[in-house]
Amino acid sequence: MANLSGKWSYSEDFGMGNSSGEVILFHDGNTLTAEFVFTEKVDNGYEIRVEETAIGEIIDGKAILESSEVNAWNKEGELVKYLPNNFEINIMSETKIVGSTYDQDLVCGVFIMNKI
Repeated sequence: MANLSGKWSYSEDFGMGNSSGEVILFHDGNTLTAEFVFTEKVDNGYEIRVEETAIGEIIDGKAILESSEVNAWNKEGELVKYLPNNFEINIMSETKIVGSTYDQDLVCGVFIMNKI
């Protein structure tokens, strides 16, 4: 498997809205660490900026990354509560990853990452 380290675009649809931003991946052996920075826009106009770090192990081209740290801010720059995500990823190629997210409230989304 090729090394996935580098910058990736991130786009997610989670039913009540969408997220878009970038991810920096660090790939070392079977360990994959991701630093997500994205803007989440909910259909009711609510918008937040999220920074989330997740880590997991790649097995047979797939991985579940568990959130290890998450922070979120509203448009006014105030820190807001944000539930950490788990990211189920499928490595399609050296330049494309697809997958899904879910949090403890079982809010689920589908995402695409493309290497920049």
